[in-house]
Amino acid sequence: RITESPFIESHVEMTTQSPLNESQVERITESPYNESHLKTSTESPFNEIHIETTNKSPHNEIHEERITESPHNESQVKRITESPFIESHVEMTTQSPLNESQVER
Repeated sequence: RITESPFIESHVEMTTQSPLNESQVERITESPYNESHLKTSTESPFNEIHIETTNKSPHNEIHEERITESPHNESQVKRITESPFIESHVEMTTQSPLNESQVER
């Protein structure tokens, strides 16, 4: 973990491992007044999750990408929001042996 200020630069990297779970987090925050990047990965015998989030401001750009895979379900979400004051794009895909759906907004 590295934190520098005035008025905030932060860098965090975390890795956690266990027999049932492996998790990795990378978080970068820079300010005045806001740039944020978050990358998260979790793997386990039951689930694999990947989340990537980017936030930039004054006053809003957001990019979020989320992927979840498991034996029962696979889903993907991609969300982009840009502003002053709001353009939004959302893509979602879900697949499973019983279901397949796709949404684009």
